[in-house]
Amino acid sequence: MDVKILAVDIDGTVLRSDGTISAVTVEALRAVRDKGIEVILCTGRRLRSTLPIARKIGVMLPLVLQNGSIVKSPVTTETVFARYLDRSLCLRVADLMLSRDYVPLIYTDTYEAGVDFYTLRRRSRSPRHTAYLQRNRATGRVLDSLEELPTDRIAKVLCFGEVEECRRLSAEVQAAFDVNACVLSNVEYVGILFEVFAKGISKFTGFLECLKLSGYSLDSVAAIGDDMNDLELLRSVPLSIAMGNAVPEVKAAARFVTATNDEDGLALAIREHLL
Repeated sequence: MDVKILAVDIDGTVLRSDGTISAVTVEALRAVRDKGIEVILCTGRRLRSTLPIARKIGVMLPLVLQNGSIVKSPVTTETVFARYLDRSLCLRVADLMLSRDYVPLIYTDTYEAGVDFYTLRRRSRSPRHTAYLQRNRATGRVLDSLEELPTDRIAKVLCFGEVEECRRLSAEVQAAFDVNACVLSNVEYVGILFEVFAKGISKFTGFLECLKLSGYSLDSVAAIGDDMNDLELLRSVPLSIAMGNAVPEVKAAARFVTATNDEDGLALAIREHLL
């Protein structure tokens, strides 16, 4: 197989459990690019927390962000594709989260304004929510009411919780609303996340938009990931690799399984399958 594109997840794949990236991983990703294989980062993250990683690796192709809701240039930060979550739907989902005592975080495509997300002035049942706000207070805005949300450029709405609670909430939301949703349980240093985005949106659909922009075909793609939001992408490419720390569903779907993120599994996979 002549691989031209490597699609790579960030959390649990590029990053170790403590949220750092090893020198071995950086070297392996640069070696891939030196061989002529382009790297596309596919992540649930926002642009602001993805750019430092992209620049460290030397990624030049568009970034698949917010689980595919947005594709942005790492060079100009321009949005080159977006499928926003309908404002009315977003607020109804947020209200349901609030009714279950979860405080929603609404992520928006407003990087240039210095704002990444909005939330409410309410105490959360999740200590992870409180810690996240403290770490990201510079780029978040706290509202007294969701009706005050000043933009319709909504990428997703999420909340922190526990795995089983988030799974029950996910089933309830998807039964009530025409949206896509996923529970992410493999982001050790952030916590369990329940995320909701526009119907038909996923990392894979965002990646397809990136392929169109870049002029490559799906049959030249290798992909590696670890969590449920990577599942569709891994099932759709010829060469799929799961991290050793991946959730069981991802390991079952992948063609190969490498070592964990704390064992430089991404670098090992690159050396074994791409170099």
